[in-house]
Amino acid sequence: MKKNVKFLIIVLILLSFLLNWDEGLANSSIISVFIDNPDEGTIVGGIISNDTDWNLQGSPYIFSSDVQVDENITLTVDPGVQIIGDNYVLQIWGTLDVKGSNDSKVSFKDTRIGAGINGTATYLIDIKHATINGGGIYGLVRNRYGILNLTDSQIENTTTFINIDYPVSDCKIERNIFINSEGIRVGLDNEIQVVIRNNLFYEQTGGFAIENWATYGGKENMIVENNSFLSTNKIALYLREMSNPVGMTATHNFWNTTNDEVIDNMIFDRNDNLEISDYINPYPILNEPHPDTPELSISNYYLPIVIK
Repeated sequence: MKKNVKFLIIVLILLSFLLNWDEGLANSSIISVFIDNPDEGTIVGGIISNDTDWNLQGSPYIFSSDVQVDENITLTVDPGVQIIGDNYVLQIWGTLDVKGSNDSKVSFKDTRIGAGINGTATYLIDIKHATINGGGIYGLVRNRYGILNLTDSQIENTTTFINIDYPVSDCKIERNIFINSEGIRVGLDNEIQVVIRNNLFYEQTGGFAIENWATYGGKENMIVENNSFLSTNKIALYLREMSNPVGMTATHNFWNTTNDEVIDNMIFDRNDNLEISDYINPYPILNEPHPDTPELSISNYYLPIVIK
């Protein structure tokens, strides 16, 4: 019976696309099909052109195509909602407001979250208390400046960098757990600050946990502190070889070691390439994880804290 219902849904979605094709899909509203069995969730795809709330009643929300949130429009995601992206994109021109809670997190599965392009309004991606498994926050692109806040979440097995490129206001990445995920890339101008604080990084992929490729307003505007870098065999902090100024303030982090040579090998800066304009000073360091930094409590991972 469920297979027949799913087949009927697919047919209805295709018919909807065909019927609206002549009017221009870019001007259509989001296509939402509510499945008869409430346990199956809601199929979504297309453009959200009115303020919209994804709630538990409609959860899980299953993508049939990319979902786009229009300028000056807010998509709110309530606590406990599950989103199954199937590797489609949740693309933001307006606002994505993810309102998970400590006891009821929002779940993203294989969802690529990112900023729209060729818009005129500032976008905001604000994610609280979420789990993001697969997909990722694939970029805040340079021709579409905006704001990203990511707090109290777990990011695992993502396949794209988090790109924060010239944000228009201060951004914060705080109290998150990153496992087997691509790193965070930051470029700043003016006096805008990006604060990366009290995060845990384990087995980061992509060559680094945190990278800076521009700090036109000064390295004091990129603050990296109270984080735990648990993988001593991987680069944690990376400065890109650029003609523009790069740098970060990265004291008071926990490196899972007190060995200066090991810490030096976890940093890539002018000590490693003279084309890089600055050095990273990690000292003073934390000898134990900061109390406000989350601990990894997943049974699939054995993470001994070994001070070397």
